[in-house]
This record gives sequence, structure tokens and C-alpha cells, in this order.
Amino acid sequence: MIKTALLHGIQALVIQAIVFVITKDLALGAALAIGLFYGRENAQAQYKYANGRSIKDLKPKEWQLNPLKWNKDGLLDFIVPSIVVIVTTIIGLQFDFH
Repeated sequence: MIKTALLHGIQALVIQAIVFVITKDLALGAALAIGLFYGRENAQAQYKYANGRSIKDLKPKEWQLNPLKWNKDGLLDFIVPSIVVIVTTIIGLQFDFH
């Protein structure tokens, strides 16, 4: 559980670094990484909730877009990368990269 969360944190940093190299914008990289991990964990929650049913058969309120309804592992896999890229962005904004 912790191992995958840390791996996701490293993956989020790589995403942020790639976006930074291309655009010179740390915040844009953080936003992309957070969005990707939110979408990934939300898709996993939908898959587990559907339990064999098609996602099309679920009502919108059943899609579990609320992260508080995710399991602890999914929540940790989303929170750790988010904190890592936010902290990196805050530290990086103190430097002038232009």
C-alpha cells in the first residue's frame, strides 16, 4: 500500500518534470499529474463498484466521484502524488526559471 503510493509519487514527479521541460510551468505539471491520478483512482473505484455491471448501467450518483467514498488504498494512492507535486510546485516557485 505505502510502496505503491510512493511509486505513484515518483510517477507524478516525472509527469510534472516532463510538463515543466516542455512549458516551463510547474503548476501546469502539478495540475496534470493530480488530474491523471484522480481519474485513475476514480476509474478504479467505479470498476470495483460496478461489480460486473457496465458503467453505462450505473446512475451518475453511483459513479463515486467523491474521493471520500474510495477505499484507504485508493485514497492514499491519490493523496501522496498530490502532496508531492504541490510541495514541489511551492518550492519551485521560489526560483526563477525564465
